[in-house]
Amino acid sequence: MHDETAGIHLENQVMPYVPAFAALAANSPFWDRVVGGLKSHRVRRLAHGCTMPSPVRDPHLAQTTWGGDAAPKLYGVPTMEVRILDCASSRRLLAEMATFVAAFLHHQGEQVREVRPTPQQYRDAMTNRWAAARHGMQATFVSEGRAEPVAELLARMLDECRDSLALLGAGPADLELVNGMIRRRVCQADMALELAERYRDPYVLSSAYSKVVRRWDAFDQWLEKAPVLEPAPALHEEAVLEEHLAYVGEGTHFYRLREVMYYPPPVSDAIIKRMAERGLITLEHTDTRGLLLHRASPEQAAR
Repeated sequence: MHDETAGIHLENQVMPYVPAFAALAANSPFWDRVVGGLKSHRVRRLAHGCTMPSPVRDPHLAQTTWGGDAAPKLYGVPTMEVRILDCASSRRLLAEMATFVAAFLHHQGEQVREVRPTPQQYRDAMTNRWAAARHGMQATFVSEGRAEPVAELLARMLDECRDSLALLGAGPADLELVNGMIRRRVCQADMALELAERYRDPYVLSSAYSKVVRRWDAFDQWLEKAPVLEPAPALHEEAVLEEHLAYVGEGTHFYRLREVMYYPPPVSDAIIKRMAERGLITLEHTDTRGLLLHRASPEQAAR
């Protein structure tokens, strides 16, 4: 990657696909003694600031950025970096994911076009990013009103980049683990969560899991007998509202709701307005802290 303008266009061009890589690589269902809830706490919690949702950028107005889910990095080694992937617990899976990402980026980069995502397309990308972190390979993405299981999207992406895979000496069928994950709709987090059912104590679980992944083919062997999981339903508007409401307590700063799905301000503001109109929260405008949100009691909400 040597053309920053083309890199920024490519960044926007691949935005709808980047959450699919997060679903494929999901492998952090544990976080600070929290077990489960998400298939990738790393993606959901921004990996301590090392990966961030991709902003929509215009080459005429953009500055150099770092840490985005996918972004050109022209200083140092000039590359297009895809940072959203979780870690790999298998050497072969690491190689397959790197090959898949490289081939897909190369395929997209052969026909870079000027892309300006619409507000709805950006919102869909952020919602799908959340779904990938929550459900992994069971996620169902929504793009402009059309739902598609992420496993089907990944299968299509793999087929589309077959010519670029050939340049790397591979074909879609050679990515055996990726294909197995697509067929069974499982990710590495599902192996870890299966182990968590046996070891309930988080410290014992950490010890057991570390011993398992010392064998670099543990995931490969697990995948051979892994269950076939069903796709989770696509996120509907009520579920979006409920997810935001779960963040509201007593005196919650409105900006905390930006952290739920990383929606842009108008979308988050509209959700806050809907919750207030339905009596689910009350708003307090303060001079020192700005807008604060208060969860309504069950009795208040019922009224």
